[in-house]
Amino acid sequence: MVTVTKNWDDSSSNDKRPVPDVSISTEKPSKNPLGYTITYHGNGLTFADGTTENEIIVNSSGKILSGQYKELVMPSIWYSDVNYTNKIELNSKGLPLNGVTSDLDLYAKSKTFVLKDGFDFRNLIPSTANSVVFTDEPMPVSATLIDVDADEDGGVVGWMILL
Repeated sequence: MVTVTKNWDDSSSNDKRPVPDVSISTEKPSKNPLGYTITYHGNGLTFADGTTENEIIVNSSGKILSGQYKELVMPSIWYSDVNYTNKIELNSKGLPLNGVTSDLDLYAKSKTFVLKDGFDFRNLIPSTANSVVFTDEPMPVSATLIDVDADEDGGVVGWMILL
């Protein structure tokens, strides 16, 4: 067994050492060492479990490492900014179609269900259409989508089947 001793003199006492400037934060670090964090903010909308925020962690290849994407109770659109200027399209797993290259905060905006009026609606309908039928049926795969929603958020859509 080896014992190490140090001779302390007055110049090395704790009283004479400078005190380091240390701050402690309880804030969560912005970077997760496992991958990228995607935080889905409901912005007043709730997920099925009653929460208003959901978080998942994904790696650079898009594999979910932690958490699970949850759908909001109301139909909504996701944006990367609180002013709803940059729409983000998600795949069925809740991941951005353009991939994930950094931490993301996504903000929900509920869809509206207001039909364009008058000429704005009429100008979207091709001249080859024989009729306009309102339905809640799913759009056939062979149909062409027409967004007839007043704010173009996809809340009201039409589709055209070519015969």
